[in-house]
Amino acid sequence: MNIILVADNDLSRIRGLMHHRPILKEECAFFEFSREGQHCFWNNNVDFPISLIFCNKDGIVSDIKYLEAQQKNTVRPDSFDVKYVIEAHVNAPKIYKIKKGLKMKRDNKEVFFKWLIYLQKLKKT
Repeated sequence: MNIILVADNDLSRIRGLMHHRPILKEECAFFEFSREGQHCFWNNNVDFPISLIFCNKDGIVSDIKYLEAQQKNTVRPDSFDVKYVIEAHVNAPKIYKIKKGLKMKRDNKEVFFKWLIYLQKLKKT
């Protein structure tokens, strides 16, 4: 997925996708936090639904949640060790077959997901 927004400070994380045009299926916003935690999200001033892909410091997907358009109630992951969050098209997890346990990798302006088992096999060889 192409990263259209990097939110790596308090102000950019608060603003997120507010007042943004609807994101395309191949686009996402990438949120990076200075420390791990159970970071909450809402969809205030966002006119489209999104998916939230929560990842730990190693890039492993720990949870996937969804927000409706203009949802002001916060959504939080089940995990307390979230370091990265990807806001994506509401159907992105289904389209890209993103599930818990996949490994996320950020490469400049793109985010990729790979099966952790596949990566572990590569490390052994």
